Amino acid sequence: MEEGEARRALDVAEKKLLEKDYKGAKKFLSKAQRLYPNLDGLVQVSTMIDVYANGGGVESDLYGILGVDPFADDVALKKQYKKLALLLHPDKNMFNGAEDAFKLVLDAWSLLSDKSKRVAYDHQKKRKREEDSTEKKSEPEPAPAPAPAAARENHHPPRRPVRRYKLKTERRARQEEAGKAKEEEKASSPSPKKEEKVISSTFWTMCTHCLAYSEHVRAAHLDKTLPCPYCHGLFLATESFTEMVNGKPFIRFAPPPPPPQATCASTSDEPMATEAIFKKRKF
Repeated sequence: MEEGEARRALDVAEKKLLEKDYKGAKKFLSKAQRLYPNLDGLVQVSTMIDVYANGGGVESDLYGILGVDPFADDVALKKQYKKLALLLHPDKNMFNGAEDAFKLVLDAWSLLSDKSKRVAYDHQKKRKREEDSTEKKSEPEPAPAPAPAAARENHHPPRRPVRRYKLKTERRARQEEAGKAKEEEKASSPSPKKEEKVISSTFWTMCTHCLAYSEHVRAAHLDKTLPCPYCHGLFLATESFTEMVNGKPFIRFAPPPPPPQATCASTSDEPMATEAIFKKRKF
């Protein structure tokens, strides 16, 4: 089904090619390629269309006929000529117009393969391009045709979007005023005072002998030599921070000092008195 439609499109492309309707030929050739890409003859007809499109006019583009760049070397020219000759030779291409396309390719190759003829052809094309560009610059631009009277009466110049522009201007002005008000408010408002650290009237210090903490009046005892209230040793009372145990402050207190030792007599009687008290409590 698709192959048959592709074949009919290819036949129409061949007919358009003979009528020198190269655009129509390319259109139906593209349709055939889209319907059935593996259809026989697509490459041959496509090559014929390209050759005729570049060489079928008043002035032929020899480089376009061969499908090469104007700066291509002799090796590239010869390689492309052999490729086109295989596709367009009448013995291998049975489509109408293949013989004339092959003649165009042969003529282009005959001229471009000769170095002196190729140089002359390049100069001729360059001169032609310069003349065409000069003529285009010298030609005055055509004046626009006057509009009919009815069109002039009904014509109104486009109105500018005044309302939208006005709204944008007002919005921008309000934003600027709001920003200025904020800046003035910040400038007038008093800067927040830094919280002053309150110094306690007392301080804690640690005895260097028993490592016990004790609290003293700051004004009277700070950085002075004091007796420890626990071990009675003298130490310099510098401010010490409490220990942190499990994230909480911990103050170490030393045990109370031992009682003074008694005399020998009292010492010998002390166990008996203690034993008497113990017996009395027991009974």
